[in-house]
Amino acid sequence: MLASSQSAVVFTESSVTRRFSLAHSSFWTSVGLIVLAASDAASWHSRDNAIIFSLQLSASVIAAIRAILSLLIPRRPNVYHDGHAVDSEHTVSTLSRLTFTYVASFIRHAGVNKSAISIEDFPQLPRAARSEHLLNTLHPRDQVREDRSLFQAICSAHSGALALQVVLAIAFGLLSFGPQIALYGILRGLEDQSMGSPGVWVAALGMAMFLASSVNSWLWCITYSKLAIPIYSELLALLYSKSMRRKNIQQAKPSSSDENDNGDAETLLESLGDQGQQETINLVTVDTKRISDYASYNHLIPSSVTQLIIACGLLLRLIGWQSLLAGLVANLLVSPLNFYIAKVY
Repeated sequence: MLASSQSAVVFTESSVTRRFSLAHSSFWTSVGLIVLAASDAASWHSRDNAIIFSLQLSASVIAAIRAILSLLIPRRPNVYHDGHAVDSEHTVSTLSRLTFTYVASFIRHAGVNKSAISIEDFPQLPRAARSEHLLNTLHPRDQVREDRSLFQAICSAHSGALALQVVLAIAFGLLSFGPQIALYGILRGLEDQSMGSPGVWVAALGMAMFLASSVNSWLWCITYSKLAIPIYSELLALLYSKSMRRKNIQQAKPSSSDENDNGDAETLLESLGDQGQQETINLVTVDTKRISDYASYNHLIPSSVTQLIIACGLLLRLIGWQSLLAGLVANLLVSPLNFYIAKVY
């Protein structure tokens, strides 16, 4: 009854964003109902009660249909900026966003009009991805802080995305060993049944591979869409904003009588101007790209540490501490030679 009332509230809500939030809650309610009905159906099936088993199975099917319908409700109507539609990532339904089907129309249009596609055919960036908003996020106009470094400003502006990146990196490090553990369970189950039925481990193998692949895709999506590309854009906007505020003083051309006296001064001014211009070019072309690349690959640090700890724990259980220590020492001894050879050749 409560689930039916929730469904009625979803379809009678006038606010589209509120309806989307209620549909999201309705999806998780349906998932809970599916789990409860499936567990009850399994227990009644073991008791040979066909009627109650059929009712519980029907409840699971109805809850699954309800969950799918909840994922099909869009978040809001299309939004336009400067006469063009804004990217619909935060406009479409949850299912379309998770499966990336909202870009299918643009990809289809690009495939049909390969030579006629132009910048006007691309959707407008959302507000959170525009350079003005990114610049204000990195360097707020009403909160000028001269004592804060660039690293602190970037970490403060992207603290949520960085925290989610670290959590996903650790989760991927944990899940990356799931297929290996499941395969070990299958082999032990085929040998002596000491770790349960092989069928259970086969199901665990498929689930571990699915979860590891999903978390890895989610991790790279967050890395590029929330960190690498926004950081690169806001640093470019910050550099251009700074260059527009710099003074560019043009001096009058000296007379012929003062040419010899002011020759050294002109040479010095030209060298300083060239040096400042070259410094700006280096910041735009090199340094900002390096900072963006670090934001793209810094998740490998927590992921590698997690994988190293789990690998050492598994090897300690399988081969003992003596063999594990010997392998680690051999790796440490070979690493300097490997680094030297890679650096030279």
